[in-house]
Amino acid sequence: MKTMKMITAVLFMLAFMAANTAIAQPGSGYGKQRLDEKNCNRAYYNHSLPNLSEDQQTKIEKLHDQHFKSMQAIRDQMAEKKARLNTLNHADKPDMDAINKVIEDIGQLKVQMMKKKITHRLEIRNLLTDEQKIVFDKQPMGKMHKKHFRSGKQGRGNQNCPYNNQN
Repeated sequence: MKTMKMITAVLFMLAFMAANTAIAQPGSGYGKQRLDEKNCNRAYYNHSLPNLSEDQQTKIEKLHDQHFKSMQAIRDQMAEKKARLNTLNHADKPDMDAINKVIEDIGQLKVQMMKKKITHRLEIRNLLTDEQKIVFDKQPMGKMHKKHFRSGKQGRGNQNCPYNNQN
């Protein structure tokens, strides 16, 4: 009986310590996720392209920074529109005209984002040699690229980006 109580106490303590360790792990917020994606995408292009010159790297860095800033402005607008849509949806008497207008606005923002992504990619491509373009054109872009490096859990950032530690 005494041995059984001792075993139970030890198992309880081990379970408590394991749960405590899991809870104490640092999380990754939305802002960190965006920063990780920015850094991973930048590192991905720079480390996977063969023989990038210093000039090419500098120009690509500048393009990335400009692109990230312009996309952040659209992401902020998108967040505002989604919050507005949420508010409209939860009204006692939802106004369908207002809801449809916000949905249209969200669609226009998504179109802007896609156009900016394609333009950004083509601007980078224009800086490359023919050999580098072959490698660059094989690289996935957009959500496909992000999903490739994600751990499979939504909102966890690019923890599996193989290029994060090479900055």
